Amino acid sequence: AAAAAAAAAASTSTSEEQEQQQVATGSSSSSSSSAASASSSSTCDASFHKKPLPLDHNGGLYEYSVVYTDRALNHMSDPFGEITRDLNGILNTAYNSHRALMFPGSGTYSMEACARAFATDKKVLVLRNGYFSYRWTDIFEQTGIPSEVTVLKGQPQGSGPRPQFTPHNLEDVVATIKREKPAVVFAPHVETSTGIKLPDEYVAEVGAAVQEHGGHFVLDCIASGTYWVDMKAQNVDVVISAPQKGWTGPACVGLAMLSERATEVVRTMKPTSMVLNLSKWLFVAEADE
Repeated sequence: AAAAAAAAAASTSTSEEQEQQQVATGSSSSSSSSAASASSSSTCDASFHKKPLPLDHNGGLYEYSVVYTDRALNHMSDPFGEITRDLNGILNTAYNSHRALMFPGSGTYSMEACARAFATDKKVLVLRNGYFSYRWTDIFEQTGIPSEVTVLKGQPQGSGPRPQFTPHNLEDVVATIKREKPAVVFAPHVETSTGIKLPDEYVAEVGAAVQEHGGHFVLDCIASGTYWVDMKAQNVDVVISAPQKGWTGPACVGLAMLSERATEVVRTMKPTSMVLNLSKWLFVAEADE
């Protein structure tokens, strides 16, 4: 009986040792698999992060240079300049403009930069068709850029609780321009909040009226998407926009497309801002050509 009990105990001990060995073996196998996977991932990541961009993408700069980076195109590199020239050409073609300016910021940066360039200490007229064209008033009230502001608002059609709105009567707009002779007319091509789009004929007549006495017409095309404007055919001096509407890009820069006469105004303007200074960005655009 004693011998039988000893044999049973030995068998149980052997079985437990085998189970422990299996668990240990499985754990070791799993750990090896995880380690191999991690090693592979680490190798992949390391090879990616250690692979620098070609030197010309860094502008010919070395890692101890102040503006050096191997993670993105350097703004002084040849490839960056080529992309800038391509974008300028695309924008000029799309809007039939003379010069296209790009500068860090947003569509609102474009608005204020153009206000500073064309409306400082001058009389202006704003066509307000909704919330976003009210931003011109916000800019003027906070900066005091123009000397005098006249606003013509979109008009409701009908008397119901939720009437549709249309642009201000064109004849009244033209008459106001001829009477007041504003130096600049600001208008939204498309107004997001109300869905109002100015017809091509409307834009052309407003532009012709303001240009008749030497004024300039600034058209806000930020919300226009791919409703392109032919600046020459529609008498527009400045088109402002941003990359996130129709250009499928991030809201990272302000865009200002200029006619030939607007370009000369920008070239000789007296800056009132260090950053929102279109004359500097015109210099940059022309230097990249």
